[in-house]
Amino acid sequence: MFGFGKKRRFEDWMIMGCGFIAENNRVYENIVDGELQNSNPGDPDYIAGKYLFRTFGANAAIAGAGIQNKLDEDLFSQLQNSLKLACIQGNKALPASKTLEKMNNQPGFMIEEIDIPMSLAGGIGAEFMDKTWTSFIEFCAGKEYASEVLVELYIQALNYPLKDQDTRTKSVMAMGMFTGLRNAVMKQV
Repeated sequence: MFGFGKKRRFEDWMIMGCGFIAENNRVYENIVDGELQNSNPGDPDYIAGKYLFRTFGANAAIAGAGIQNKLDEDLFSQLQNSLKLACIQGNKALPASKTLEKMNNQPGFMIEEIDIPMSLAGGIGAEFMDKTWTSFIEFCAGKEYASEVLVELYIQALNYPLKDQDTRTKSVMAMGMFTGLRNAVMKQV
């Protein structure tokens, strides 16, 4: 990362996380809106899939900060909590910081708030996020078998709004996305 202090590293990972979340949000909307002629962004299944897709970005930044191991426990916990909340609450979940306030004005980092996905209640969303985090760390460590779990999670997220999808094409798209996330994270570690 560019800064040397823990606060600067924290902000760097927050910025990366928000960028990842915003990009995954855009990719999700493009996929779903491109395949459903009458997609409804207010539909509970659309929202559930969007939330799950956003967690890929949050977990990539959290995993990267964990692998880098330069944040103290309090800052790492704040990073985790803020990025997880940003998946639902958007940019307003971020802690106060001049650096993060500047980032909030950049379109590539804007994350809009979404409703709480009720279909993911009962631990479904948390379990999904845990699997993503664990698998992404293993994938970053070069354990390629983890890519199979990540592809399954990608397809699971899209299954909420897209009931009958071409999983072969989505598998290739998933691998491209996760490889890109891994490369971006590992450049910063």
